[in-house]
Amino acid sequence: QIIMENDNLFSMWYSSLGNGIRIAKATSPDGIQWNGNTLYSFLGNQDTSDPYFVKNNPNYLYFATTPAGSTTRIKRITEINGTFDNSTIQEVFIPEKKWGVNGTTSPVIWIENGTYYLYYSALEATWNMGMATSQDGITFNECNNNPFLSGDTVPRSIIKYDNEYYLFFHSPQGLGFIKTPSLACN
Repeated sequence: QIIMENDNLFSMWYSSLGNGIRIAKATSPDGIQWNGNTLYSFLGNQDTSDPYFVKNNPNYLYFATTPAGSTTRIKRITEINGTFDNSTIQEVFIPEKKWGVNGTTSPVIWIENGTYYLYYSALEATWNMGMATSQDGITFNECNNNPFLSGDTVPRSIIKYDNEYYLFFHSPQGLGFIKTPSLACN
């Protein structure tokens, strides 16, 4: 994920392989030439992947995937003035329905009018995409129509353009998107 920090600084957050899976950050003045490779380990030596940041003025909220026993779960940590506050690490989404209890991954977050919209993939026989909503960004409620997109689909990003939302995802068929005028659970 690439974030425009200000007019002359971009940050790229990504998963890095090596001594396990870690979150890494590179910076760029122009979005083309990248410098640095800062690795972050929020949970000791536990793997952490699929970073997604969202601005929550004046700070950022960071969502990622981490193992939870034999499954994966989505956790959140707050970044304050460029420093991650480890005391804020929380597991934010625990599926309660049969679908998704085998693992959740790849969080994509959108905040609008005080509601947090979480798009994610969950494992059943294959990875399928679901959605959950929250009023506090911690306790999420699953949508009744989950999974709403199946076939090894994984959300990557969401944008709003001309009053419509575009949810981008990847699948075995490549990159795709869903266009919708609403973020409702339907």
